[in-house]
Amino acid sequence: MHLWLDRLGRTGLTYGFRPCSADGTPTYAHGARVLVRLDVATLRPAPWSECFRDAGRALPRPAE
Repeated sequence: MHLWLDRLGRTGLTYGFRPCSADGTPTYAHGARVLVRLDVATLRPAPWSECFRDAGRALPRPAE
């Protein structure tokens, strides 16, 4: 499974994924999902922490 961040905004992100065989071929599917971080007390959008942003930068899009 390849996993990467397409976009990391202030409170939301879009990540992509590609299930594939162990050697990277064939690709079985492509997908993307959108997440919004919510404050647990108010259920309003909340900014990502710098620690999370640093971890997200370590997920570059893989070569196809």
